[in-house]
Amino acid sequence: MKRTLFMMCCLGITIISCSVDEEATTSTTEDTLTTLETQLIPDFPNPENDYTRQGLYQGTIVTQDLSFHEKITLNLGDNGFYNARIITSDNQQYIFKSQNTIEDSVLDFEGDQGTFSVQFLDDNSVSFTNVIIHNKEAVATVFKDQSFQRMMPSLGSFSSTDNAITGTWDFTFSPTSSLGYSITTTTIFINQNSETFVLDISGNYQRLCSAPGTPVPIGVVNSSFFNIQSSNNVPLGNSDLNFTFVANRLEATNVGCLDQPSTDLNITIANWSWNGISGTSTVDTSSLPDFSGF
Repeated sequence: MKRTLFMMCCLGITIISCSVDEEATTSTTEDTLTTLETQLIPDFPNPENDYTRQGLYQGTIVTQDLSFHEKITLNLGDNGFYNARIITSDNQQYIFKSQNTIEDSVLDFEGDQGTFSVQFLDDNSVSFTNVIIHNKEAVATVFKDQSFQRMMPSLGSFSSTDNAITGTWDFTFSPTSSLGYSITTTTIFINQNSETFVLDISGNYQRLCSAPGTPVPIGVVNSSFFNIQSSNNVPLGNSDLNFTFVANRLEATNVGCLDQPSTDLNITIANWSWNGISGTSTVDTSSLPDFSGF
């Protein structure tokens, strides 16, 4: 009897020991997979996919109640993997994965924070459907990121003078050879009507280093003048959207031009009018691209 009890106790200890080991192994495996999945979203698009459906896509995502508004990177097989990443303004990272491939007509993505589906339109652009983030309906817009034509979205918002309509107004920047960025496109989402508009606009975002005629305080040898300027008249629905957006700041320094733009750019003009309605817009200066690559 004692021998039987002894064997049962030993067996019980062995089982408990295995259970703890399995839990630790499972936890370690999950952490490793999460780390690998994060690393498997490239920082730079593969040049071989510049003219194919495969590749990286950059854009923004917003819930219809405007409570969640962030940038999103979509990886459609650029390195053989199919996933997406959202890095929030408070540095939380959301990863979404898909078991589909570029050969499928619809690619379904899911993660701990939500789900969405992606499909290609006739012009090979990407369309999002059934977007759910934090149990709320959302919309997302992305643009193809190419090795020679990077896409860098920045978050913005707008409201009418009477606050009857509000929404998001996201610029997308692309670097040029003139030490700055061109504003290539804008996404406008109107939450009251749950409508999204993608507009081709013109504009630029530049940094001028010790520019002639730029006033520099006595004793300061260099200056960086950051400037965003966009003025457009573009079709939007049944009327033209007229808007002007100008933001700038002079950064005086003795150590040369700064790579990063100031987070307190002075927005001097941010007016828009459309279909008899007028208002103002703004941009999150912390989400602007920097000049470290110039």
